[in-house]
Parts: sequence; C-alpha cells; structure tokens
Amino acid sequence: MTNARALPSEVRKTSDQFFGWLRDYDGWRGHWTNNPEGSVDVTELKLSSQPFRIEIDDSASGEIVGTIETRGICDKVPYFESLLVDGSISSSKWATIRVFNFIGGYRREFAELRLERDDQIMRVTPLTDLAGTFAGENRVALDPEGIGGPDNREAICPNKEEESFARLLERSVK
Repeated sequence: MTNARALPSEVRKTSDQFFGWLRDYDGWRGHWTNNPEGSVDVTELKLSSQPFRIEIDDSASGEIVGTIETRGICDKVPYFESLLVDGSISSSKWATIRVFNFIGGYRREFAELRLERDDQIMRVTPLTDLAGTFAGENRVALDPEGIGGPDNREAICPNKEEESFARLLERSVK
C-alpha cells in the first residue's frame, strides 16, 4: 500500500526528468549574443552582424522568460531599449517566443519569433512582426558564463529610455 501511494509522485518526478532531458530546458538558459565574449572562433560561427541579444533567465517546465535587445528595437520601437519575452519550448531544438512589454498597464505584443537551437548557436526567425523590428533571420551564440557579465555589457542603444523621458518632460513643460 505504501508503494501504491508513492507511485503517482514517482511517476510525476520521472516524467518531469524525462521531458527535461528530451526538451533540454536548461540548454536554452543564458545570454545569447551576436558577439560572444572570449569566443576565438566567432568568424566561423557566421553570427549576425547587427547587435542582437536575448537573455533567457528561466526555462523551467518548458516555458521561456527573459528579455531581448536589438538594433531594430532601438530604431523602430519608441522609448524601450529592450523588450520582454516569454514563450514555450517544443523540443531541445525549437521554441517560440512572444516579444512584448507593458504600456499603460496592458500587455502589448510586438512580435512572435521562432528559435532554433543547435547546441551553442541559435537562429531567430520572425513569425509575425508588424513593425519590422526583427527583419530577417538572426544568428546568435551562447555567451560563455563568467566572462563580462550583465553589468559589464554595453547597451545596444544606451540611455534611450532616459532621453525619451527627458524629451517628454520638455514637451510637457512647454
């Protein structure tokens, strides 16, 4: 009887471990960039020439959560330097994310992107992108851990949010 009571819990644990292995959730986590620090073979990786970063903070249970920063966001999206992402992992190779932020208290989606991961390389392809923020496919690599760090990375469009806010304040004073 004790074993019968423990069986549902053990089945769930085994199932979670199997799907974690199958979908390799942890392999998605990290800082993905077109300019990985300390990578000696960066030209052979054929990464995108335009600045492109995805920070995947969590990938537990097949759900991706993080941020994205690109030249397209700098050029085409007012105010924001980066945007939020969430999505789902369908296998160790494929995931789909939605790019969004909160405006006026409401979630506003900017694009839906398809991620294709081949070990330490990821291709990012827009599925829907009304503003053309993510024109074409981008290729990024997983940044080695421990080099640089998030506090040492230069922003792709530094001070954009502060400058936008300062312009808004100027207009409201006039």
